[in-house]
Amino acid sequence: MDSWGYNTPIMRNGPENRDSPELKIPKVGVAMLIFNDKGELFMIKENSFKSETGRVKDQTGIPCETSEPGESFWLTYLRGLKEEAGVHRGHVKLFDWNTVSYLGLWDFVPGVYAHVISVTCIDSERLGQSCLKNGDGEVEPVGWFKPANLVTDPNLRIGVRNILEKYINQI
Repeated sequence: MDSWGYNTPIMRNGPENRDSPELKIPKVGVAMLIFNDKGELFMIKENSFKSETGRVKDQTGIPCETSEPGESFWLTYLRGLKEEAGVHRGHVKLFDWNTVSYLGLWDFVPGVYAHVISVTCIDSERLGQSCLKNGDGEVEPVGWFKPANLVTDPNLRIGVRNILEKYINQI
């Protein structure tokens, strides 16, 4: 059972055990590729600064969350959905959980790696409202964009650019 009290499905293409092995790297977290049914990516604007993970106030990005010591990437993902996107237990129906895919552990910025997880949102308007109403205030929604159109955006967070470039090269 996950932190919302649900038995969410095992991710396609992902490890069966959602607990991360102890990694010998300074920082690890989760980058969330949240798509709508048009293949557009949910984008946010950063409202704060955190130099060690490359977060710069007013840059655009995707929901990302740094793992707590000993926290599995799946729990980091659920916590990130809650804190960054305002998705609480009652909003679990915003997503098609059958589309959850683990894409791997990718470089984010030097010394920081991200478990990249994708999912499809089936109520894109409600997700933006949840982000504004229930999020922790660190981010605010910007909208939905095609990934290929984002990598040339000079205001895109560098770690997110690294994730999107790798994602685009794999599809």
